[in-house]
Amino acid sequence: MEVKMDWVGVKDNAFAMLGAFRKAAQQQGVTQADIDRVIEEARSGDYVHLVNVLMRNTVPE
Repeated sequence: MEVKMDWVGVKDNAFAMLGAFRKAAQQQGVTQADIDRVIEEARSGDYVHLVNVLMRNTVPE
């Protein structure tokens, strides 16, 4: 899955990043199951892991 996102302006804390990802994915019609899968994987490690998972699942707008 590749969600189109512009990360500029998103605060660099985990909750803001997860919220921005969720909102963008929902607006683009990604299934809730896919969104939950990415978020669960992102939350399964430290902050660097979270960022890496989100970057793997997004592309620039």
